[in-house]
This record gives sequence, C-alpha cells and structure tokens, in this order.
Amino acid sequence: MLLNIRVMMLMLAALTVVFVSLFFYFRAGRVEAAKAAWTAKQPPLPEHTYVQNDLGDYIPGLVKRLAIWVYCVPLAATSVLAFVLNMPEGD
Repeated sequence: MLLNIRVMMLMLAALTVVFVSLFFYFRAGRVEAAKAAWTAKQPPLPEHTYVQNDLGDYIPGLVKRLAIWVYCVPLAATSVLAFVLNMPEGD
C-alpha cells in the first residue's frame, strides 16, 4: 500500500510538469492564432487587448480539459490497475 502511495506522489510530480508544459504550449498556440485573427480582421481594439480577451475565454476551458486528461485519467487508470493486480485470488 505504501508503495502505491509513493508511486502516486511521483506520478503527481511528473504529471504536474506535463500539465504546466502543455498549458504553456496550448496557450502559445492560442496567442498566435489570436494575433493572426487580429491581423486578418483589424478590429478597433489594440492587438494586446484583443489577444487578452480571446485568452480570457479560452483559459478556463483549457485548464479543465488538461486537469481531466493529465491528472484524472492517468491516476484513475493507475489506481484501477493497482487494485486489480493486488486483488486477492478467489477461493
């Protein structure tokens, strides 16, 4: 049991690195897309305001999706696998 907790803590540390990396990667892609959209549309807003408004709508959904796919799915799969592999055999 203690080994499972240690593995989970190690996974949390590794998954945090993955989460932060993916967050900045997807955010940078969205910033570039917003800048391209601003260039194409030429709205009356300054570029930085247009990009910030676009990111304001995007970031909360991104955090939710990343939290589910980066933390919940791997930790749940590892928990189920550990439970199944450590299940006592039926008599």
